[in-house]
Amino acid sequence: MREPTRQSIDVSGTGSKLRDHHLRRLAMVYVRQSHPQQVIDHVESTARQYALVERATAWGWAADRVIVIDEDQGQSGQSIATRLGFQRLLAEVSLDHVGLILGLELSRLARSSKDWHQLLELCALFGTLLADADGLYDPTDYNDRLLLGLRGMMNEAELYILKGRMHNGRKYGAIDTTKAAKRLDFWNLKKVHLCKHRIEQSSISLWTVAVKGF
Repeated sequence: MREPTRQSIDVSGTGSKLRDHHLRRLAMVYVRQSHPQQVIDHVESTARQYALVERATAWGWAADRVIVIDEDQGQSGQSIATRLGFQRLLAEVSLDHVGLILGLELSRLARSSKDWHQLLELCALFGTLLADADGLYDPTDYNDRLLLGLRGMMNEAELYILKGRMHNGRKYGAIDTTKAAKRLDFWNLKKVHLCKHRIEQSSISLWTVAVKGF
């Protein structure tokens, strides 16, 4: 007797992206804080990340089919080299074991465009969905892929801004903390505006190419 097909689930108004073939595979929750001190200080954020297990079960996964990857706690997302958890995640996706990856923010997964797009390529190839606090994304969908690509650019840009802020803080802190704060605000504002401009230009270029293609 043929098993009845499970209906698609509409999640957060993103359309019927969650299907039976996703539910037959694992859901993986990726948990990461960037620094050991953040793991100690930001207990609420860590708890919210672990709570994503409940979201997966609410979407149809059995509790024993939801895997938490938290080996990268206290590790920077700048590189894959020291993040054994992220390496494990890539391996599981490439083995076609994963139907859904959940993270509180997509920046938890990678701060490097190279690592981010490697994950996106694998997810698109093996039909793995990604989800964060804002919604559910399908890397095989044109609009979702464009949004995920822009998110990756922003993730890397934020890391650049944070590193610049720390460098300038060390540089000017011994001179005048008031002037340093003003300089930091000024330079960070310029970097944010530059980043937004580049993203807007990229979006316009991609949209132009798409329109010309028709």
